[in-house]
Amino acid sequence: MSKPDPNTLSYMREMLSYHDGGNGALIWKYGRLRGEFAGTETKKDNPELRVRFGGTSYLAAKIAWFLSMGYWTENRLKFLNGDRTDIRMENLEETDRVDGPGR
Repeated sequence: MSKPDPNTLSYMREMLSYHDGGNGALIWKYGRLRGEFAGTETKKDNPELRVRFGGTSYLAAKIAWFLSMGYWTENRLKFLNGDRTDIRMENLEETDRVDGPGR
């Protein structure tokens, strides 16, 4: 997926906070969902968390990376423990290839 436009990135920063405890969490800051977890777990063999902005679904781990690291990675993120719903920074690694259990 390509990088979100600057307005979407700004909106993500404004609307979400990232908490690195537990399995990592994105929390809505405003609106009717204020204080609730952001993201929906996909229904597939190896589920992942996705968050919808402006009609586009984004990988929650990419948003967490952006909020923590300050930039949107164009690279893939490897989930070191293999759990794609675990969006803690210690579980994420930027890579240009995916192999092994963390793909």
